[in-house]
Amino acid sequence: MEKGAGIVCFREEDITHRKGLLCSRSDQVHHLIAFPAQSNFSGRKYPLQWVKDFPSGKVLLKDCDWLASGDILVLLDAASLVSTSPLDLSLFPAHFVTISFYKMFGFPTGLGALLVRKDCADLLQKSYFGGGTVAASISRAKFHVSRPIVHERLEDGTVAFLDIVALRHGFAALGRLGHNMEWISSHTFSLAKAAYELLKGLKHYNGHPVCVLYHTNGFSDPTTQGPIVNFNLSNSLGAMIGFSEVDKLATVWRIQFRTGCFCNTGACQSSLGLTDEQIMGHIKAGHVCGDSMDLIQGTPTGSIRVSFGYMSTMEDVDRLISFIKECFLEKKSAIPIQNQAIGKANTSSPDDVSACSVGDDVLSTGAKVTVVSSNSQASVVLLENIFLYPVKSCACLKVTKWPVGDKGLLYDREWMIVKQPSGNCLTQKEEPKLCLIRPKLDLDGATLSLTTPGEILPQVVIFLTPTGHPSLVLPIIDHSTSDVLQSRVCGDRISTIDCGDDAARWITSVLGGPKTYRLIQQHPSLNRTDT
Repeated sequence: MEKGAGIVCFREEDITHRKGLLCSRSDQVHHLIAFPAQSNFSGRKYPLQWVKDFPSGKVLLKDCDWLASGDILVLLDAASLVSTSPLDLSLFPAHFVTISFYKMFGFPTGLGALLVRKDCADLLQKSYFGGGTVAASISRAKFHVSRPIVHERLEDGTVAFLDIVALRHGFAALGRLGHNMEWISSHTFSLAKAAYELLKGLKHYNGHPVCVLYHTNGFSDPTTQGPIVNFNLSNSLGAMIGFSEVDKLATVWRIQFRTGCFCNTGACQSSLGLTDEQIMGHIKAGHVCGDSMDLIQGTPTGSIRVSFGYMSTMEDVDRLISFIKECFLEKKSAIPIQNQAIGKANTSSPDDVSACSVGDDVLSTGAKVTVVSSNSQASVVLLENIFLYPVKSCACLKVTKWPVGDKGLLYDREWMIVKQPSGNCLTQKEEPKLCLIRPKLDLDGATLSLTTPGEILPQVVIFLTPTGHPSLVLPIIDHSTSDVLQSRVCGDRISTIDCGDDAARWITSVLGGPKTYRLIQQHPSLNRTDT
C-alpha cells in the first residue's frame, strides 16, 4: 500500500471471460487475486479453475482492464476447504495457499500454514524484521540483511514448535480412518445435505418455515457445496429468534455450533441483507464481534453455522433436528379456544408459581389473546403459561396471572446486575451463575426476594442457607426519594436506581470471584441515550 497499490473487492458475477488473444504481460507489475476455495459462512465452493484462468488471462474482472497488463498471482484461501475436501495443487498450482490445521484436526488451536510456490518466494520481502529472521543488522542504522530461506525470514519470533510437533498425530489420526479425503468429502456432504433438507422442511402449525437458510445453490452437487449449513430461526409470526438464545439452549442439549458472523463480515452482510447504514447502526448500539447482541430492532446481527466433520454421524443430524423441533417448532394447540377466558387462575399453584394481587389490567393463563403479526394479520391464541424475568439474565418467575403496565408485564426486567466500576450490564454469557438466582415478587408487600437453590427456611428475613448464601428480601424502591444513576444496556445509557449495599454484598457473595457487582432498578423515565 505504501508503494501505491490499491484494493478492489469483487463478486462472482464480476468475473468475465476474455475474448480474443491475450496481450503480452509485464512481469514488472504484480496483481494478486485472493479468493476462498470454500466459504466458511455458507460452504459455497468457488471454481478452482480460477487459479489457472486468472493468470492465463482467460477471465478478468469487470471495470478492471488494468489486470490485462502485469503478472497475476493467486492467493487461495483453502482453510475451510481442506478440512473435509481434497486439494491437488498439481492441478491447481496457486502461488500462495493458506490452510488451518485446527480446522483439519481440531487441534492445535490457532495453528495454520502459508504454502508458497518456490518461484514466488523472492517476491515476499518485508520492510521490518523480528527475532530470528535476520542474518545481520546494525542497531544505529536502518540496515539489516534478511535470511535467504523464505520461511526463516518470514517467521518472526519463536514458532509454536510444540504445537507443530503435535501435527503428526493429526495426520496419523486421518490415516487410521482408512479413507481418503474423497470419502470424507462425500460423507460430510451427505450429512449436511440431510440436515439442510430436514431444516428446510420444518414448518410451524400455520405453515410458516422455522428456518431461514442462507444458501444460493442448495445441496445438489458436492463440487459446489461443502458440509456447512447456515441458518437462523423464526417463530410462527415470522419474527426472528436471536442466535444467542438458540446457542444457550443447544448447550443444554450438548450440541455445539458456531454463531455470529464467523469473521466473514462480507458474506454475513450479504446473506442477511444488511445495508452499510444498518451495520453502522449496530455499531452505534454497542454491537461488537463476539457479543450476545443477536437482534437489533428485530434484525439478526449474525446467524447459526453447523459444520460437519469426518467424525460426524447421522445421529448428530437427528439430534439437531430434534432440538429445534422440541424448543422452537410451534405446534397447533390441541386445546380449543372458547369465546371468553377459560376459568379462573389456579390459586393452589406449585412452589415455583407466584400469586399476586391484581387490578383491572391483568393477564391470566387460560385466556384467549389476539396476536397481530407484522403484516397486520390477526390470530387468536390460547395463553398457556406466563413467564417473566424480574432481574435481567437471572432465573424466570412463572405465574398464573400478572398485572400489565405501560411497558408490558409489570416489573419484567425491572432490575439488572451491573459490573463495577464500569456499570455495564452482566449477562449469563459472562457469568452462568446468574441462572441460579431465583427472584420472587410480593406485590402486596412491595418486595423482591432473591434466593439460591438449597434454602429451607421461610423467606421473611436475611438468613444463611445450607450453601452459605443468604436469602435477600428487598423493598421495591420509591423512585421519588432515590438518587438517579446512569447504567448501560446494549451500548445505551439508561437511568437507574441503586438497590443498596446489602443487595450488592449478597450478589457478589453468590457470584463469587474478585469482581464486585451492584443490583439496580429501572427509573420510571427509562431514558435510553445513545453512547
